[in-house]
Amino acid sequence: MTPTQARSMYRSQLVPGETVSLVRGFGSPHARQVDGLPARMLKAGELLVAGLMQGERVLLLLAEDVAASELEAPQINDRVLWNGKALAVKFIDDTKRRVAGELIAYELYLAGA
Repeated sequence: MTPTQARSMYRSQLVPGETVSLVRGFGSPHARQVDGLPARMLKAGELLVAGLMQGERVLLLLAEDVAASELEAPQINDRVLWNGKALAVKFIDDTKRRVAGELIAYELYLAGA
């Protein structure tokens, strides 16, 4: 599979999918927010994750969508606004979803309400 094929496959999994907002500096008057990022919240049955605590979630974001935003890449302590909730980014896996060394999607490990 090529990176182009992988991006297309991931994008097809996101549509119609959900959209989220990514916020840097949450709660600050200087916070920056990017709205409308296509995303997919993974269900527990889709995950093989050791150490995922109850109440935590894993979100997939396409790398090219994030790179095209003003935030360029997610960071620890960013917030994801999803389904009326502000979830804190606790960990970012940018190695798992690569093809031929090219980052296709981020896995964001989220905690919060």
